[in-house]
Amino acid sequence: MFSLINPILVETRKFILAHSALLWPVAFATFGLGQALSIFAFGQAMASGGWTAPWVLMMLGGMILSQIGYLSVSGLLLTPGSSVGQQMAKALAKLPSLILLFIIALFVILALMIPFVIAGQLNGLSIVQQTPAGPTASMILVMPMVILMLILFAKLYLAWAGLMDDRFSGLRGIVHALSLTRGRSFFFATIALLFIFVFQASQILGGLFGSLVVSGLSQLFGQISGGPALVSLITGSFAAGPMVVATVFAALLYQKLSDQRDVRR
Repeated sequence: MFSLINPILVETRKFILAHSALLWPVAFATFGLGQALSIFAFGQAMASGGWTAPWVLMMLGGMILSQIGYLSVSGLLLTPGSSVGQQMAKALAKLPSLILLFIIALFVILALMIPFVIAGQLNGLSIVQQTPAGPTASMILVMPMVILMLILFAKLYLAWAGLMDDRFSGLRGIVHALSLTRGRSFFFATIALLFIFVFQASQILGGLFGSLVVSGLSQLFGQISGGPALVSLITGSFAAGPMVVATVFAALLYQKLSDQRDVRR
């Protein structure tokens, strides 16, 4: 399986270069703006001391925009010759199925966490620890949840492409995508870790660059309003790049693995 990484990365680069006029506007309108909204909402919630309705709605809106981006970019690859409008409309139609999938995944994680919570309480370990910065979740809960989320992300790595596959309707595309990951959990977990690392690095770089831009503008024009929003927008724009690469890579991998099977409706 690992021998597929290099050739698919080459195909990913070729596809992005060949379709850059379509991909990047979609990427900045969905991934970039979605990440900007999420980052801004998180920062404002932390600064104001809690999550209020506007920040929650903004965070949810950012997450939905990002999911539309994953679906739309996957659809553009899987359906050659289609337009951006067609794929975005299709992505909106598939969004309820994706949300349902995430809700099920959340319940699965919570159910799997119950034994860890009970084990901690039976051994006198507090699930919530008090730190100088305030209460925080104990490592007894954090580490198993991180591992479970990584495994789940690896299993769902091809789900966006599966949903946008015209050969399937409803959730059958997700079922097919899950079947392609069977027996390959280590491979997909490795790929997931790689892209998570690149994504986080790009956000850190974007945040630093955004802070420098705002600082420079402040020195030139004096105190400017909307500094946090501008930093969030720049950070989100930086994150759009690896999100496009990850989505195209996943769709190409889905296509290659799917072509190896006799897939019927």
